[in-house]
This record gives sequence, structure tokens and C-alpha cells, in this order.
Amino acid sequence: MTSDAVQNITPSTHSIAPTYMFIFSQLFIVFVVQHLIRKRWRKGLPPGPSGIPLLGNVYDIPQEAPWITYRDLAAKHGDVICVRLLGHPVIVLNSVTAVDDLLEKRSAIYSDRPRSIVSISRMLSWIWSVAFKPYDDDWRRTRRELWQYLQPSALARWHAIETRESRRFLQHLLHDQRDLEKKIQLTLLRLGYGLSADDVTTRYVDLLGEIDSAVSAAYHPAVLFIPWLRYLPSWFPGGAWKNGVVKWRMQAETALEMPYQAALTAMTRGAAMSSMLSNQFDKLQCGAAPGLDEELMKSVLATMFVAGADTKRAREELDAVVGLDRLPEHADRPSLPYISAIVKEVLRWHNIAPLGLAHRCIEDNAYRGWIIPGDATVMTNIWGILHDPEHFPEPDVFRPERFLKDGQLDPDAFDPATIGFGSGRRVCPGRHFAEDTLFINIASVLHIFDIFSAIDEHGAPVPVDYKVTSGLTSTVEPFKYSIRPRSGAAEALVRDAMAGED
Repeated sequence: MTSDAVQNITPSTHSIAPTYMFIFSQLFIVFVVQHLIRKRWRKGLPPGPSGIPLLGNVYDIPQEAPWITYRDLAAKHGDVICVRLLGHPVIVLNSVTAVDDLLEKRSAIYSDRPRSIVSISRMLSWIWSVAFKPYDDDWRRTRRELWQYLQPSALARWHAIETRESRRFLQHLLHDQRDLEKKIQLTLLRLGYGLSADDVTTRYVDLLGEIDSAVSAAYHPAVLFIPWLRYLPSWFPGGAWKNGVVKWRMQAETALEMPYQAALTAMTRGAAMSSMLSNQFDKLQCGAAPGLDEELMKSVLATMFVAGADTKRAREELDAVVGLDRLPEHADRPSLPYISAIVKEVLRWHNIAPLGLAHRCIEDNAYRGWIIPGDATVMTNIWGILHDPEHFPEPDVFRPERFLKDGQLDPDAFDPATIGFGSGRRVCPGRHFAEDTLFINIASVLHIFDIFSAIDEHGAPVPVDYKVTSGLTSTVEPFKYSIRPRSGAAEALVRDAMAGED
């Protein structure tokens, strides 16, 4: 009996071959039918590379840094291009004009998420994130709730919390300049949940790293554009993705519940500090993906150092406005235009979501004489737009001055944040909060620390090998650096500010 039961669920050498034949034949039939259906509107699509029958442009788009390829295709075909991935049209917008025309002005039909993203999010229990929800009533309710806490007029309530955690971050850097990534992760956990140093364990940090990896693996392009791969058994060729589903689901559920429950416990015993959670802001998840705020913070110092930001000019501004006897405050922001320009250039130079999260067009509509079909995937090449030399001369050069005029922020300069946090109704509601957090942390770090090249055993500077990751988010890969307090007085400022804190 037992052996019969096992044989019923375990593919044998006799049954595998017919199973392969059946599955492949069914997939091929579906493939061909989709191909024939889409042929009727293909001629009306925006221009793009021709591709090959059935597969389309699968071999034209690399997995590594595809935003560069889209930029190059736009130079050849125009700012709106179409690539076909296994017959599915993907419209890529490479200009602010196109983004405004479609995602902003036609947001009623361009605000949904692709079915594949929603389907995978449900399978993995990640649908709690407003970023992954479909465009429905549940999304609207969640978005309204987030907006009441994160709209510009409400940001002042978070300034004290942001300032406290920025100073704690400085304190961490004084004690140990290694593991910058972990220090940022801990800071964000405390900022969101109000957990004390004893409550925030390395398990939380490890979990954040696991979630980062899971997002890239779970939303792999092959699985997004070949839906059948999500349902193939794990033992079947191409079905390896299924092996990760249970693990990714558990990670997502743990990430949602573990710090939340720990914070509630701390609040019950009166040990929690003021935080987003204690201010009735429940489970902040407003980025393009889980961990997006963390990825943004992780990239800031790396970007400033690698790109060669003019920290001398920034420090002169800080010394003149803030002085040497206190730390920066949010109230200093209007008087620190160069620091604000650094924030903008960080967001422009390497946006952590180069292609954002894809939108889905829900119905056929005409644009510039083309037809954009319903169910088409629509992507914004954020990186390409923010590296357009017509709007940003020498785009690969880190130059905060491009946002300044006569020593003040130029009101006519294009603000990268207007597109860097998404577009239309899908813009991240936490955009202004993220900019506030970036400002206070950048100002604080530059006021207290010198950041420079690491030194090897021979006393020579270690050259930075600048590399970025590819995936749903893209960050600067770890590299060696050195950071130290500017002076004993600067170090004392931090210690005095944190006196009495845990």
C-alpha cells in the first residue's frame, strides 16, 4: 500500500517522458494561440527591435542593467519603445513627456500592476505591501491611510524621531565604522518600530537581507513573463522557482509580524520609544518593494563617496549655518541648499529602482498614432530619463551644483524625486518622508565625519571598483572605505546628544 501511494506522487522513469510531452504540447498550443491573437494589433505598437518569431526580444534584453539597453534602444527608435517578450508587449517610457502623458494624465487606465506581479505577490503572501496590490478598492483604502501620515503637511510629526535616529546612527559610526549596511538597517527598524537596542537583534538584520534576496529571485523576469513557470512542479525542468515559494512566503510573513509583535510587546511594558508605529502608523510599507527605504539609505553614503561629492563645500555650508557647537536640525534645511542639492543628485545619479515597478494598461488606447493594447506592461526607464544628457549634461558625473542657481536651489531645475519615486497614482506615498530622512542623515554625517578611500597595507588608497546590482532594486555593491570623526569636538557633539539614551 505504501509503495503504491509513493508511486502515485513520485514521477517514475516511465511517467516522466509522457508528462514532458503533454506539458510541452499544451504550452506550445497556448503559445501559438497567443501569438496569433496578438498579430492583429502588433503593427500598431510603438517602434522597437524586430525580435524573432514567438520569442520576440527575449535575447535583446540582458538581465544585467537592462535600463542601459532601453536607453540605447530609445536613442534609435524614440522615447516610447515596445519590446515583445514571448509575445507579450512591454512598453518602455524613456521621457518625462511620455510618463506625464500616460501615467499621469491617463492614470485611470495606467495604475494597475501586471497580473504576474499580483499573482506572485499573492502566492508569496506579499500582497500586504501597497506597492504590489492591484488597483482596486483595497489599494485605495490603504493608500489613503498612508497618505494621511506621509503627506507633506504631516511630516513635522516625524522630525523628532528622524533626528533622534540620525544621531544614534552617528553614535554607531563612532563605535565601529564597519558593517555600515547593518547600522542603516538597525536605524530604520528603530525608526519604524521604536525598538530599543536590546529589542533589535541581528536576526532582524539577517531577515532584511533575506527579503532583499527573495525579492530579486521571486520576481525574476523569466517568471514574470512566462506564467507557466509558476505552476510547473519543482522536479520539472524550469520549475526550480517553485522550490523557493514556501521559504519566501515564510520570510515575508516573518518580516511583517516579527518586528511588529516585538514593538507591541515593548509598548505594553513601556519600553518602546516614540516611533511610526507608536504614532498609530501601522506597518509602513510604501516603497517600490519591501526594503526599498533601506536600499535607499544603503546607497546614500556609497553614492556620495564613489561619485566624489564635494564634501568640502557641503561642510563649509554646514559650518556656516549650523556652527561647530550643535548638530543639524530639520529647521536648518532652507539654509542648506547645497545639502539639499546633494539629496537630489543622489536620487538622480543612481536611482535604486532604475525601472520602477511596472504598470499595467487596462484597456486599448491610442497614443501618438500607436495603439497601446490592454494588458500591456508599461515600464518607466527612470535611470534613462535621469541620465539624459539633454537635461542633465555629463550625466555620469556626480554634480549637485546642477540643481543650484546663484547659490540657491534652482526652482526651474527638474527634480529627480518627481519621477524617482514612481509616477501617477502609484507614486510612493513615502516620497517626502524619504527625502526628509535623507536630508537629516546626509547633513549629520557630513557635519561629523570625514569619508575617504580605504588604505591598503602599503599605505596606498584602495581604488573603488564601482558596481551595482541588477534586479527589482539596484544598489551599490559593498566596497572598502574609511570614515572617521572630523575632530574631538565633533565626536563630543554626538556623545553629548546621546547622553542618557540606551
